[in-house]
Amino acid sequence: MKSEAYLFAGVAAFFLVTDAAYIWFAREPAGIAALTVSFGMAAVIAFFCTVNYRRKGERPEDRPDSEIRERSGPLDFFPPHSGYPPGDRLRSRPAGRRRRLRTVAVPHRVRCHDGRSTRHGLPVRRA
Repeated sequence: MKSEAYLFAGVAAFFLVTDAAYIWFAREPAGIAALTVSFGMAAVIAFFCTVNYRRKGERPEDRPDSEIRERSGPLDFFPPHSGYPPGDRLRSRPAGRRRRLRTVAVPHRVRCHDGRSTRHGLPVRRA
């Protein structure tokens, strides 16, 4: 985090110098506000990175002699079931009680090659 803190501190210093020059030469309120907010955001990120570096120390990524396995370890807890989407919990039932999916087909008549009328490819019964 030390290198990130230096990087964002440099960005904040750039915006501060640019903001001072913009105030002196342009005197336009919208640009002054945009550069001031940019300086503030870069300074907050630099402060965050500095505090994390002081609190946690160097990471393996900060040292040139570190190895990949130094960063490995338990990632996180992955639950066996998900709560999303919320409706899935209400629809889940044991295998014996599942409802069959019902499809609704719009009836239409189709003429076969011999001229007979069929519905969905099946012969129509006439009473």
